[in-house]
Amino acid sequence: MNPEFSHILDANLLLQGPEALMVSANEGELEKVKERLGLVSLDSLKATIKVHAPTRTQKCIQLDVVLKATLSQTCVVSLGPVEETVQERFSLLLSKDPEPEEALQDDNWLDLAEEEAETIYVGESGVFDIGEIIVQYLSLAINPYPRRPDAAFTALIEDMPSKNPFATLKALKEE
Repeated sequence: MNPEFSHILDANLLLQGPEALMVSANEGELEKVKERLGLVSLDSLKATIKVHAPTRTQKCIQLDVVLKATLSQTCVVSLGPVEETVQERFSLLLSKDPEPEEALQDDNWLDLAEEEAETIYVGESGVFDIGEIIVQYLSLAINPYPRRPDAAFTALIEDMPSKNPFATLKALKEE
């Protein structure tokens, strides 16, 4: 299975390259991600990634990601389109160690846990797909119940009088 938006990075090369990089989806990738997430439209999907090298106390590479997307979903009430701009920030820790918590000092691990940085095991190769990670975070960031500001829910059956169901049963019993 090929991911809809694949952008392979090598953690080993990240340390030699720029401190920040930009990843954006092309038209074909936008269409595939739109279908995967069940969106009406996906006009843009891009992420800015800031790379922090490991330190003496933090053995992992830290990535701070800012995800931006412009999309449209179906309103849960009127079924019309709802435009939305998503901007989500998250942090990732890239580790070659399958259990990076043990490599960190206790105080530093608690600081990272409070920031809610997800740890990704990249193995000895250091290769991972940042595109797939971005799509997963986008799926969590979009509004699960999009609603247009002018959408109002009205009962479908307005003319039908509301009767007590027990009164109806009593009437049947008397017949």
